[in-house]
Amino acid sequence: LEKPFTGSFDGNKKPISLTLNKDTSDYVALFPYTIGATVVNVLIDNTSVISGKDYVGSVIGKAENSFIGACTSRATVTGNGKYTGGLIGYGLNSIIDQYKDSNSGFYGTVIGGPDSQGYIGGFAGALVGSSASAKSRIHYTMRAYCDVISNNTSLNANGVGGVVGYCENAEIDGCRRLLLTSILNAENCDCVGLLIGKANSNVKITDCIVKGKLRGHDYVGGLVGYFGDNSVINKTNIEVN
Repeated sequence: LEKPFTGSFDGNKKPISLTLNKDTSDYVALFPYTIGATVVNVLIDNTSVISGKDYVGSVIGKAENSFIGACTSRATVTGNGKYTGGLIGYGLNSIIDQYKDSNSGFYGTVIGGPDSQGYIGGFAGALVGSSASAKSRIHYTMRAYCDVISNNTSLNANGVGGVVGYCENAEIDGCRRLLLTSILNAENCDCVGLLIGKANSNVKITDCIVKGKLRGHDYVGGLVGYFGDNSVINKTNIEVN
């Protein structure tokens, strides 16, 4: 792994086509790893195909203390290990925000491979804060029109979400524009939800709208598959097909 990106990048909404076929590699994305970075206005087009093992996303593989603003992806993203997301694979103390584009979000397909261990999500495979006071966040009217597909062939995967696979010490708020997601082929997965697969602890969901269809093995919920301690839901609507 190269040194993490620590600066600022503005993609100016110029389409980027990525072909990253690295099935056995970790940290696969436009930016494999960021620390303290600001990444805004990135547009990954629908010809993009990205595959890796752990920490796989179209924009960032692993984001620490980073801001991801007004980024949009229409890519197909495949992870064969854990932490696979449409925008970012794993976010620690990081924020995903519409910034200046209310249509930003993920409009592609996320796939967990046959040996995937889970933590698969439309926006992020995992969104985690280092403590209850240092949270990660998805904020304000971001959109998701996407398929999340788990092709896992054995019962060893969990945390599959239309928006986030795994959350802890995190907030998702103000996503009022329709989050239309489908979770497919997840019959071998536990903790499956249209918004979050596994909300482990200290997760707050406020003012969101989500609609879609899903399947799973155990801990399957229309909004959240598994809802842990000190977690709350406010003003949120859901429709499961």
